[in-house]
Amino acid sequence: MPDPPRPIRARGPAGVAAAAVAAAGIALALLASGRASAQVSPGPLATAHQQWDTLGKCFTCHSRSETMTQRCVACHEEIAWSRKARRGLHARADYAECAKCHPDHAGRDFAMIQWEEGSPDRFRHDRTGYALTGAHARVQCAQCHVAANQKSPAARLIRMKDRSHSYLGLERACASCHADPHAGRFGTACKSCHKVSAWKDLDASGFDHERTLFPLCGRHAAVVCADCHDETRAWGKKPRFDRCDACHGDPHAGKATLAGKPADCAACHDVSGYVPSTYTAAMHAKSGYPLEGKHRTVACAACHLKRPAGVAAASLGSAGVLMRPKFGACADCHGNPHGAQFAGDPRALACVSCHDVQAFRPARFTVALHAKTSFALEGVHAAAACRACHDVRRADLAPIPRPERFGTAGFAMKPAERACAECHADPHKGRFTAGCVDCHSAASFRPARFGVAEHGRARFPLEGAHRAVPCADCHGDLRREGGRSTLARAARPPAALTFAVAKQECVGCHQNPHGDQFARPAASARSCERCHAVDVFRPASRFDHGRDTAFALDGAHRGVPCAKCHPAAAAAKGARVIRYRGVSPKCESCHTVTGAKS
Repeated sequence: MPDPPRPIRARGPAGVAAAAVAAAGIALALLASGRASAQVSPGPLATAHQQWDTLGKCFTCHSRSETMTQRCVACHEEIAWSRKARRGLHARADYAECAKCHPDHAGRDFAMIQWEEGSPDRFRHDRTGYALTGAHARVQCAQCHVAANQKSPAARLIRMKDRSHSYLGLERACASCHADPHAGRFGTACKSCHKVSAWKDLDASGFDHERTLFPLCGRHAAVVCADCHDETRAWGKKPRFDRCDACHGDPHAGKATLAGKPADCAACHDVSGYVPSTYTAAMHAKSGYPLEGKHRTVACAACHLKRPAGVAAASLGSAGVLMRPKFGACADCHGNPHGAQFAGDPRALACVSCHDVQAFRPARFTVALHAKTSFALEGVHAAAACRACHDVRRADLAPIPRPERFGTAGFAMKPAERACAECHADPHKGRFTAGCVDCHSAASFRPARFGVAEHGRARFPLEGAHRAVPCADCHGDLRREGGRSTLARAARPPAALTFAVAKQECVGCHQNPHGDQFARPAASARSCERCHAVDVFRPASRFDHGRDTAFALDGAHRGVPCAKCHPAAAAAKGARVIRYRGVSPKCESCHTVTGAKS
């Protein structure tokens, strides 16, 4: 089949109609004259169809059982394929009739394609299902419609020797026309990254960087593509990504090293953000200064200062962070909170003798260490809070003069007080001149160490049953309510404890069970000790009937119970008192007389 000529500009609809009318007239004339059917052709076929331009081949296109269109697609199989696949202009319903656009029998030089817009350059490509937009709209038809780009199944059905004369056979995939500069690494969906406006107009929202060797994570995900993929910059079209410094400069001026060796940024930072650093306390343990105790919770910037005074800016880098602060002594970072109290004492100034890295407070200065000072802590002193005595703002003790001398800690290391009375109030109101430790110990102020033996030094030694009597039964001030603290400026001072007892005689504490029987004669007759001992009131162990009465007990009288002769009698206010005086000494007062015998 000879190659058809390239389509040329059509003569227009008027010319097509005239040719058709002329052909129909010739056919009618021939029929009317009775000539043979071979003479009915309205005119020569176009060059593309000239092989069928003989009388014996009319029914190749003109069939009694099929329409003209059916005969067309039977020969033009590429059109049949397009319609079946529902692709392209020929699959549209308004282009179902072939003859509407491709008339024939108008001569060998007749153009078979009738362009509605007048020429292929003005053809509305969107009717094919593939609108020309962006850069495609500026491309000439012949640049795309070439045999090399005809890769669809329809292409092999085209019968033309030079397929470039056909507008069919192109695929819609980018790679069917364009070479893949990525060599298949990113698949065939070019439009997921590129726009039709221009190859370099990228649509980053569609590009899946996860499929590359460098997935974009953290802050990298927000970076504009051109910031990294810029051929005009040092890193070129395909930037390195094995190390951070391939793109990023060193903000620490070479000071960021690990174990003495330069470290990549990823050792201390991650892609979520440059700040904060990911350098942990555990990682710090490998440095020259492991972080322990309270130091583990300190913010990095508290030690690694930003642009500190006295340090050359060039040595800090663009980050301006001091990477190697001094750490040989506590004082390299911490001020002296104790003022001048330890001046000239290097050991004390080293801090570690009293403090550790767990916390500045409480100090490690223990009770055992305090024992090596001039004031060993004993008893309740060992349980007292340090600041109760050493704080310049102590509440219950006398204020310490010139508190500013003791530094920011406000801690007086050597308070002046040593004697008990310098810290504690005297609840005895000066009655006792002896030292506190004679009666009290550091273990507790109450109970006192003043026992029965110590009471023997007082005006009233404790003897007999008095030894078991509770102190408060005689010393009523022990029953008074008062504060528990004995400190000099306590908010609630203790109750006064003078221990003064006005009366020293028995009747000062004990009731008289004998009424007024012994009110006379002399005072000695009223003395309880004449009849009673201090061990027990009954029996009256010191009473002697022969010595102390006018009726000595002799003979059988010795075995008579006391109550037989000394009954209880009513006394004032309904009380009953045993009669010891006023008992008749006569025999008949007790014995009944019968005859001469009793």
